[in-house]
Parts: sequence; structure tokens; C-alpha cells
Amino acid sequence: MRRGEGIRYKRGERILKGVSLLIHRRSVVAVIGPNGSGKSTLGMVMAGLWRPHKGFVEADGEDPLGKVYVAFQDGRLLDLSVKEYLELVGEIDLLPRLGVNKVLDKKCKRLSLGRKKRVHLQAAFSSRHPYVVLDEPESGIDSLRDVKLTIEELRRRKGVLLITHEPSLMRLADKVFRLFNGKLQKYEEDSEGKDVIREGDTLSDTVYRGAVFRGFRAISGTGLP
Repeated sequence: MRRGEGIRYKRGERILKGVSLLIHRRSVVAVIGPNGSGKSTLGMVMAGLWRPHKGFVEADGEDPLGKVYVAFQDGRLLDLSVKEYLELVGEIDLLPRLGVNKVLDKKCKRLSLGRKKRVHLQAAFSSRHPYVVLDEPESGIDSLRDVKLTIEELRRRKGVLLITHEPSLMRLADKVFRLFNGKLQKYEEDSEGKDVIREGDTLSDTVYRGAVFRGFRAISGTGLP
């Protein structure tokens, strides 16, 4: 179980204000929001790559660094061959749909953005990390179906924080939240499929399938194993 509570973070204009987040293994939590709202910042803080100014982040009761794989929005990878990179983060357990087998001997940095994003999805699946941050995994990839199927595969084995603008990916999530003005809001659709944003909701209620909420201790010990 990965959680963050009372997170405050400021880096330039990107600000998080008292954000609290819980992600169980074998669940997907999606975060949406306008550009510059802090979604990528939230992902970096939850992965332990950036430290919050206030609050805390932990993964299974420990420091999250080394327990969370981040598939970066811009596709950045280490200057290694694809095979070396996959071996570094875990094992070579290839998903045929991603086509990574065709570029195993190529340098990561010489790949196109779409190829890099596919390598990231493959690494997220086969890495040793129990949690994953997918930052706009659909951008640069020509097959949305491949992304969807990979997220479903990830759900069976890991806890996933999905940052996206893509409605069809949002629907894969157990819960969806909107990050706006540094705070999280519930995101739903009404009976006609129209977006409903519940302004001012404190997110204090119990949620079982991976959740963002305030007041962690209110649901300590519940949810998916």
C-alpha cells in the first residue's frame, strides 16, 4: 500500500496543498487536471523523487524511493540499451503487443518518443517495483488499445497512479480525481455521461478500491490486500 498524507510542495508555480493519497496494490487511481495543475509534481513526490515540504509519503511503511517505477511523460530514459535498461529495473518479461523485442539492442536515447513510451510501459510491467506512476502514457503512442491492455495487466500485479487526459483511460481506473488549484476533487459522470466536479468536497469518505482522501487513519486497515 502506497500512501501520502498532508502533502505540500512548491516548485516554481506547481503547488500541492495538503494532498492525501492512498493506492493499494492491484488497483488504478487516475488523476486528471489542466496543464500546469501539478499532476506530474504529484507523481514525482509520490515516487519519492521529490520530497514534500510538509506531510509524508511511504510505500508499504517504508521510503517510497526504489519501490515506485515512474514512466515519465517526456519519455526520458537512461543512456543504456533497451535490454540493459530492462535488466536494471527488473527482468525481461516481454509483452508482445508493445513490440519492445524489436529494439532490445538499441540505445534508449536514440528511440522515437513513441518507442520510448513503449519501453516505459514494458519496464513498468516487468520491473521489480510494486507501484507505478504512468504520466500520460498515451502521448506519443499510436495504439491506444496497447496502452489500455497494458494498464489492465499492471492492475493485476501493481498499484498504479495514472495521470492522463484521455477519457477512455480514465474509465479503466477504480477512482478518478481532479487536481485543481493544488487540491484534489472528486470526479464523476452523471447519468447522461456529463462530467461532475464536486467542488469543495473534503474527500473524507471511505473508498476501498484505491483512493485519494483526507484522514488516512479513518480507513487504516481496509481496502484491498
